[in-house]
Amino acid sequence: FFSKIEVESFHPVCSSDFVSSNWLIYLGTQYGPPDWTSNQDFRQWGAAYFRTRQTLCSVAKATVTGILENFFSSISVINRIISQDEFNRQMNVTLDHLKGSMPETFIQALTLIRITGQSNGLMNVFSSNWYFYLSENQSSMDILESRPVHYKTSTCSCATSRQCSSPAALFYDNSTILHVIDGLQFGCTILESLLLSSLECFYSATCLQALFDVMPLGSSWFNWQYDVPLNYFLPINLSTSNFGINDTIEMIVNRVFIDSWNINFSYELFHEACASRQCSFTYNYRFDLLAVLTTFLSVFGSLALALNYLVPWSITLMNKILNRCRVAPH
Repeated sequence: FFSKIEVESFHPVCSSDFVSSNWLIYLGTQYGPPDWTSNQDFRQWGAAYFRTRQTLCSVAKATVTGILENFFSSISVINRIISQDEFNRQMNVTLDHLKGSMPETFIQALTLIRITGQSNGLMNVFSSNWYFYLSENQSSMDILESRPVHYKTSTCSCATSRQCSSPAALFYDNSTILHVIDGLQFGCTILESLLLSSLECFYSATCLQALFDVMPLGSSWFNWQYDVPLNYFLPINLSTSNFGINDTIEMIVNRVFIDSWNINFSYELFHEACASRQCSFTYNYRFDLLAVLTTFLSVFGSLALALNYLVPWSITLMNKILNRCRVAPH
């Protein structure tokens, strides 16, 4: 019945420069910043952040493809002829169900990962949720205490909430902030940081230029080995998108990155595929008292009329038979 059903476009970030291998290399996939920079410095975790975003885009597309393949392999059973209006209504209900199943499938798997990481207290490589603590009086490192990281002026602990975060930044040293990146958040895990962030800065050439100026990209100070012109990474174009500038990644994920659909269904195709070869119908009618009485009298009257002619004729016939069979006396 569907001549076409496909995702016309995903969120522009999934096809932007910021999920490309060049961008990941540029952020330090091969050559990262020195160890003395803060673990919270964007240059330390930026590559992992954007690789996670790249993965989410890929998984979202694979989820959509799998669900559509299952949908097209299913069988529709319709036991009666329906009008075009009814057909359109049923198709719209089916499409709503199909579209609703995609976020449910995608988000369930993502939620399981988030809950597992939080409930088990798994420490990540950036020590952004838990860190090892060595007291001043402790002489041995055989036993190290782990403590949760706090964000938002130490009021939010990663031990009790996975959604603690602070604005993403670049640092002069281990503690002095050099530059804050609009929209980006850094929190307990890379995944949570991503979901809490928006793409605000990556829609703006001005914001990106300010970020490039302080990275510094291509500078020997950080030993960046991949020299690409600063204008190579263009801002994300949101002009034709249904998403908003301030939408968080979690809001985008909840829509499976789907921006628009291309759907066509045809009543003519449905009618051609399901046209009836034979039709039958039943007529249900409940007689009222007057109808029953009329029917009874009609039947009774017809019976009386038939007997009126049949009985005399039968008697006459019987008499004739008896007379012929009677034996005359000797």
